[in-house]
Amino acid sequence: MRSPSPLPRRPLAVQLSTALLWLTGLSPAFFAVVVWARTAPHDAHAVWGQPRTEVALTTWRLYAGSGYAALVVGLALVVVALALAAGRPDRPRYGGGLLAAALLMYACPVAAGLLGGHGGAFGWRLWVPPLLVLALWLAPPPSPVRLLRGVLRVYVWGSLAVFAVFPSWAVTPSFNDNFQLDWLTPGGRLAGLTNHPIGLGVLAALAVTVEFAPAYRTRRWQLHCAAAALVLVMSQSRTAWLAAALGLPLLYRREAVRRVHPVLVRSLAAGTALCAALLVPGVLERAGTLWDSDEITTLHGRTVPWQVALTAFRDNVWVGYGPELFFDRASPNRGAFDHAHNQLFQTLGTSGLLGAAGLALFAAAVVLFAARGARVTSGLTWCVALTTVVLCVPEAPLRGSGFSPYQLLAVTLFVVLCDAARARAELATATVRVPQPARTPESTPVPAATTPGLTGPPQPRSDR
Repeated sequence: MRSPSPLPRRPLAVQLSTALLWLTGLSPAFFAVVVWARTAPHDAHAVWGQPRTEVALTTWRLYAGSGYAALVVGLALVVVALALAAGRPDRPRYGGGLLAAALLMYACPVAAGLLGGHGGAFGWRLWVPPLLVLALWLAPPPSPVRLLRGVLRVYVWGSLAVFAVFPSWAVTPSFNDNFQLDWLTPGGRLAGLTNHPIGLGVLAALAVTVEFAPAYRTRRWQLHCAAAALVLVMSQSRTAWLAAALGLPLLYRREAVRRVHPVLVRSLAAGTALCAALLVPGVLERAGTLWDSDEITTLHGRTVPWQVALTAFRDNVWVGYGPELFFDRASPNRGAFDHAHNQLFQTLGTSGLLGAAGLALFAAAVVLFAARGARVTSGLTWCVALTTVVLCVPEAPLRGSGFSPYQLLAVTLFVVLCDAARARAELATATVRVPQPARTPESTPVPAATTPGLTGPPQPRSDR
């Protein structure tokens, strides 16, 4: 008896890309827990427009962060080198247009740094995102969406576990005046395994959508979805709430493409009623001062960095100030903000119209790939794309943000769209048209089958 042939071994580049995806996904948790360890003062950004308080890291934390970053970058370079050295792959790669658009978008700040006169073209933050997407495209790991789902589960369950054991560390003070849930997370908002509640809220919103998507469900998806929803509420991120509320209705069942899943409809209705019961009384109680607060009039101070970015853009319309706008103390920002708190203003301020053209090209590619892959992913492509768009209003997730939850969001967007392109192409290839036999014209009489030796018409066959 012949033994079954062993399964073909995956190329080394594919195996390393799987490790790269895990290291990239867990990097926000590593830097938040090990490197920074919540050492930054909580009032560093309380006064908008004032220079940030610099925090000196201890030596071992600095070496730990540098070592982790070097490990990720080195692994990505090895994956790219092995994939290019292997020559033509056994299977075709999908998402080449999206990769080209992403690389052009990330190249615009580099070009602005070279042409703008303020330097910053060789900052490591600008080179890590394009290197990651290039490595994951050249050697895509098997089932990348399921790998990302595992990464998101680490943040969901890990944040809940940390909150249960060390609630004072897991919760960060909140400077929001409205929509607080002090009874749920006393003392602030849940940051968990990330450096900020907004980052955790965005990852929780992604976890809810991936767990709920019919194309990627597992046996206990209800449990994981409920845990992610709880983390989403505890983060108290209005941006993440809005992203989840707008994105979840775009998911649908495979067997009924045009219908929203009834469980989703009931869940959204129950969630809306619950949020209304929790938040509306506080809003009505403070209705007189709500609309005059800075949270409403200035979007919690975000209009100030918008003006800073527009000032830099007016000084040099074509390439902006350059990538050092929010790091150079001599820039119009003067060290007051980390970024423009808006992706469009961030792009205009750091790379001008050149960067805006690259951003528009990438946005068009995202819309195209999301529309094409929506059917095979049960709408997950639209949901992740819309989550990114919503976050681009108060934040700048597509900039070179280092090892943060925003970089994980950008990688998730790229991986989901490329995997959807692969699934769509494989489905089209597997659909084989079977030729139908030619039909006999009705006017042509068909001779009845006769048996030799018998006369008369054939008797009807009884099914009894």
